[in-house]
Amino acid sequence: MHTLTPIRMRRIMGRCGMGLGSCRRINTYDPNWREFIGTQLVQIVEEFSDLIGENLVSRIVKAMEIQAIGAMRRNGTEGDNLVTAYTNPALMRALTVGWVGVRTQNQTYTDFANNEGEMITQLFRESGNAFSEYNALTYYGEDIWALAASIKYGPANQTLTKNAPFMLGALWDDIAEHYNAYLGNFRHPPPLVLGPIRLRERA
Repeated sequence: MHTLTPIRMRRIMGRCGMGLGSCRRINTYDPNWREFIGTQLVQIVEEFSDLIGENLVSRIVKAMEIQAIGAMRRNGTEGDNLVTAYTNPALMRALTVGWVGVRTQNQTYTDFANNEGEMITQLFRESGNAFSEYNALTYYGEDIWALAASIKYGPANQTLTKNAPFMLGALWDDIAEHYNAYLGNFRHPPPLVLGPIRLRERA
């Protein structure tokens, strides 16, 4: 991930103009930041709301509504790549959209998150209890974070919250099976290509 320095931010804003709609997707910014930052905001509110105060909590929730709308608009078309098989942002999207949906009692958000959670779980089971980002160790870290955050912070009645313990356990089982304690690394099959996502083998 690039460091977002003031100079880099000015360059991004210069290419994008005044509105985000004019940005060249991916080339000027990483749309997955929405999910990375969003899950951190969920954690901040859930863990530290008494320290940051009601006003800031309210502002975060409003920002998360904007986040949810942007996340829901990403559907793998028109140059976008956030499909169900793109595991780590898909997991984080299901968590954040569902979380703000329950917070604001917005059924559109909660329905979307439940559907996403169902599709992720279904694909996981159909893939032999494995994520599409298979043996992609960088992404495994984000998958673990998203699943653990869903278990701790996700609304109890959300599909992802209910299925996260099973998927997290299966992921850890597969990690344990492929870890080579003598070499201190993982053994892999050849790199995978899954639709728009190339999963690179990591030593």
